[in-house]
Amino acid sequence: MRYLIKRTLIGLLLTATIILSTTPLEAREMLWFGPVGKLPPRITSDLVIAPSETVINQPTQLSLIGGGFDYEMPIWMTETNDVSFLGGTHLTSLDTGAILPDSNVPLPHKFWDIRFGPAYRHKFNNKWVLGAMFEMGSASDEPFANYKNLTIMTNAFLRIPAKKHDSWIILLNYMNNREYLPHIPLPFGGYFMNRKKLRAFFGIPLALNIFPENKVSFELFYAPIAVVKAKVKTKVSKSVSFITGFNWNNYRYFRDGRTDKKDRLFYYEKRIYGGIEIAPDMRAKATLRVGYSFNRNLFESQSFWDRDYNRINVKAGPYARLELKLMLVSEKMLRRELEKYKRLMSDEDEQGESDADILSLHK
Repeated sequence: MRYLIKRTLIGLLLTATIILSTTPLEAREMLWFGPVGKLPPRITSDLVIAPSETVINQPTQLSLIGGGFDYEMPIWMTETNDVSFLGGTHLTSLDTGAILPDSNVPLPHKFWDIRFGPAYRHKFNNKWVLGAMFEMGSASDEPFANYKNLTIMTNAFLRIPAKKHDSWIILLNYMNNREYLPHIPLPFGGYFMNRKKLRAFFGIPLALNIFPENKVSFELFYAPIAVVKAKVKTKVSKSVSFITGFNWNNYRYFRDGRTDKKDRLFYYEKRIYGGIEIAPDMRAKATLRVGYSFNRNLFESQSFWDRDYNRINVKAGPYARLELKLMLVSEKMLRRELEKYKRLMSDEDEQGESDADILSLHK
């Protein structure tokens, strides 16, 4: 038990540096890049509020309140294997009298997105890492009401160490609710580069963090087709930063009662914002964003390319978002393990290639 706690605490340090400083890779970054056997427990929660705005060409308005949480929990770990449980639950509540114009039915007032499933990784003697993730759930106004409302996502990936602290990632992904080409397994991947002035993943998705250790840094994330996140971060103290940025988001749901089971309800919006990040220590971070949401639209179709059926357009307006990221460990224990980790990194960097080459990706 002590051995498991020790390895988990070291993993917590790595996740803290990811959460509090590096580019926000979207697809379970600790499983992609983290060291095997050192996965930390991690919980993220958020709350979004958008006041009422006019629904174009309909005599009604629409307001939105959404919130939920995501988690990653280790179950079993050794030096060369780990098993974890992943998941999340999110609820978006709409206050509106809008109707889907072509179907002439009311737009549902609640949408759930529930996911859960296991993940497994194995490290070979040559330091290659093979992993697999499986998450199932339901994204719908009536979650788990029938099999047509279920979501399935699987990932199989291979991580190959490269020069210094870099690595190659090869990924095969299947999703029945992907923004484009659902039900078709697709390959992704790229090259992860870790430098003092640049931390980047060149591939699909694309992620950049320029001058990550400076007072002013820039972050960019892009995933096909319409996921864009850009942020400028200015540190004003050790624990406080001001941020400004742009997000292009989309969400997809299986509306219960649809006539074609392949149809999905898409929601797209763009956001510009300013805000503040507060990280009192490595165990927690709170982020408040206040901004303007525009190009807001919903439509029902089988893919991103057909955006006219049951389309609803909503006028632009303000929004606010609060996000909390937490790790359940005492500050004293965390700082003690941090010193051990720094000594480990210093010793192993002098010795040459080792597990520290992977660990240092998250410094």
